[in-house]
Amino acid sequence: MPRPGNRWRLPLFFGLAYLFTWSVWIPMAAAGVRVRPGAGSAYLAGHLGPMLSAFAVAALLDGRPGVGSLLRSMFRWRVGWRAAAVALGTPLTFGAAGVAASAVVEGRAPDLAGFALYPGAPSWGLPPAICLAAVFNGFGEEAGWRGFALPALERRLSPLAASLVLAPLWALWHWPAFLLSDSYRAFSPLLLLGFLVGLAAGSVVLAHVYHRCRDSVLLAVGWHVVFNFFSATAAARGLVAAATSALVIAWAVSLVRREVVAQRRGGSVLRPAQPPTGQERQ
Repeated sequence: MPRPGNRWRLPLFFGLAYLFTWSVWIPMAAAGVRVRPGAGSAYLAGHLGPMLSAFAVAALLDGRPGVGSLLRSMFRWRVGWRAAAVALGTPLTFGAAGVAASAVVEGRAPDLAGFALYPGAPSWGLPPAICLAAVFNGFGEEAGWRGFALPALERRLSPLAASLVLAPLWALWHWPAFLLSDSYRAFSPLLLLGFLVGLAAGSVVLAHVYHRCRDSVLLAVGWHVVFNFFSATAAARGLVAAATSALVIAWAVSLVRREVVAQRRGGSVLRPAQPPTGQERQ
């Protein structure tokens, strides 16, 4: 079977990602399903759409080498301890700051048990919630957005431009979730604007994390999952999520400013030069 040209790589990917995810979420919304933290549903399965699309397009256009490259990126863990610390430490630090802000402003810390109540996941406790979030939200999204779409966009665009172009396409993918999720349905216009700005900031930050960690989807998954527990769980509603997101936006602004300066000098902050394999100190 003749393969379509590379010009179809991104249209095929986004079209299939929307198709796979929306074929789960739209029927759920039509049936009146509502997604809540701690209440299991098929909602999480919809998050697999970007990953399934990435593998389908990689197999179609690149064959076994493309699929193998994507798989290696998904489980690349030899990234250096400094890069891993940035990938996992920053969302933990931002989340802890959000919890502290909630304790000071509201006079009490959030209920820690609420961090185990994840949207669409059954209330089985924190370890199962983390595993479900890693598989569905983590690998399900990041194998597509960062593992496939971002490198494809960077064939034509700078890392900054690619991450900003990816952001609205990533945001559009969420559209049926606004018909399903109780938290999304409660968004005011101002909160919706904040969501879009925060998602664009997350796209920039995750591009930086992905490239700094030697193009590791695994570390991008770690960042994404940790951030979600401080922004989407029952315990994170309100000030915790707002403070955590604000710190991510501030980091993204700093990265953008540094990237603009670096580009003028012919370099990049979002996609730093990597040492040869095997020579990076662990």
